[in-house]
Amino acid sequence: MSKQRMAYHIDRMNRRIIEGWICNLDNPNVSVQFQLFLGEQQIASGKAQSYREDLQAAGYGNGTCAFREALDPTLLGLLRGPLRLVIGDEVIVVADEAAVDSYLGSDVVGAIEWATPTHLAGWAFDRADPQGSLIVELGIDGSICAQTLADKPRESAVDEDGVGHDCGFLLDAQHLDLHRRSGIAEVIAAGIVIHTMTLPIRELGGSIDVISEMYIKGWVCNTMDPSEKMSVTVVSLDGHREYPAIYGLYNTMLRGSQYGDGYINFVFQRGPEVPPGLYKVVVKEGKAPFDDVIVEFVRPAPLQPVVFADLIASIHSGNTQCRDDPQDQSGPPPTHIEPPGHHPEGSAGGGTPTMPGTTAVGQGRRPRIARGVDQLAGIGFESAGPGRRIS
Repeated sequence: MSKQRMAYHIDRMNRRIIEGWICNLDNPNVSVQFQLFLGEQQIASGKAQSYREDLQAAGYGNGTCAFREALDPTLLGLLRGPLRLVIGDEVIVVADEAAVDSYLGSDVVGAIEWATPTHLAGWAFDRADPQGSLIVELGIDGSICAQTLADKPRESAVDEDGVGHDCGFLLDAQHLDLHRRSGIAEVIAAGIVIHTMTLPIRELGGSIDVISEMYIKGWVCNTMDPSEKMSVTVVSLDGHREYPAIYGLYNTMLRGSQYGDGYINFVFQRGPEVPPGLYKVVVKEGKAPFDDVIVEFVRPAPLQPVVFADLIASIHSGNTQCRDDPQDQSGPPPTHIEPPGHHPEGSAGGGTPTMPGTTAVGQGRRPRIARGVDQLAGIGFESAGPGRRIS
């Protein structure tokens, strides 16, 4: 049996990824199964089946012959030797030891710090060349859609010795409509994927307005599609416990074009099944402005819940026009949440709190850990621009 003719190339390799292409010239439209060895140790395997327009234009079949495989940086730090490509019984040395050392000299690190439908911010640099500035790209479903240079001051980006670098970036994606698109988006620095996200990216506004040993209350909505219903849960920091909050209560102060019909409040009433510990409020539809708030329940919850019991019972029974509905003028006073930045006399930001046992957390402060007693937390988001921090 005659040996098949192969064309191949390693386009990029570092301690985290290897990418390139392999084409069987005798049967160019059939993807090639392969293994990669560094010295005597296998470091990757896969199938060269990703499409690249440049390969098709160069005459390599239909262009579906590229590959991209993740590598173990710890393992590569222990290995020496040539890089060998194995296809069936055929072994091809594609890079000698010196070339491999050159490849592995690049060690790109980075992270995304926040993302909105219009901008992405983060940092990236190459440990092998920490003073150089990397090009950062945004790829959607394999196509590069935007790019910028990571050359802005970023104190949080440090190397192993704690030395900071001017390696921050702000990627402008205003023209990409990321809140309407679907698919997978990758943030790429020097060819290395430093962050992957699922589209669409939602612009969530909201705040946590009340935190106590018994309940958490706040509001959240997708400001670009306020009719979208949110799924809000309270999750333990270890990820082992998750409890649903009730979403869709009426907010008498926030309604209109940015907030839809105003049914954007949520409330979580702590039952006896929720043990003391550290928790976060999570919105499953996207990153919320209060993602960094950690709630600590110090004491066990009483066996008989007393806070919001009548409201929650009415929600479970389907009577959503109870207390929080503008049409209901009877019964106890409404339990609406004041808009962020609005502090009536006697609440946080204006005098002494009137709620028994409460402590004011002043407007604009974002508590890292909220403990024990009731807290009125003005998280610092204006009603005129949800999601925009004003602290």
